[in-house]
Amino acid sequence: MGPSVLISAGWYYTFVDERNLFWHSLVFSAAECESAYVIDGLMRNDVVKSDIHSTDTHGFSEAIFAVTHLLGCSFAPRIKNLKKQNLYTFRSRRGTDRAGWVIKPEQFVDQDSIITAWDDVLRLVATIKLKERTASDIFRRLNSYSRQHSLYGLN
Repeated sequence: MGPSVLISAGWYYTFVDERNLFWHSLVFSAAECESAYVIDGLMRNDVVKSDIHSTDTHGFSEAIFAVTHLLGCSFAPRIKNLKKQNLYTFRSRRGTDRAGWVIKPEQFVDQDSIITAWDDVLRLVATIKLKERTASDIFRRLNSYSRQHSLYGLN
């Protein structure tokens, strides 16, 4: 994603590829979370399918990491103050030696919640992939749901 610029109470985002070719731009309210718009831009590039995407600290969330992975794209944000972020990993698996890891996550992914909500997760990703709805619309709705929705804890 290219630079984001604040214009009259809204953000203007541009999307460029590694050759610096512009393929999409969008404007949205400065009051909205920026991260879902990352996926909106990725889904607009019908010519070159991205296999990795980078953005700044404001363009990431845990949910965006998961959805970009399920869409087949690695998400590599430039995160400011990494030491202050909550880093997650899956619980230990046989043969995994974490002793040599430079960055050691301190929290674990709640696998049971993912398994319970798996059908809804797949429906969410399929809706985005098929371009039935934009990611920003879906995440906006998820954020307005009650805490009892199956995807609330995953968002």
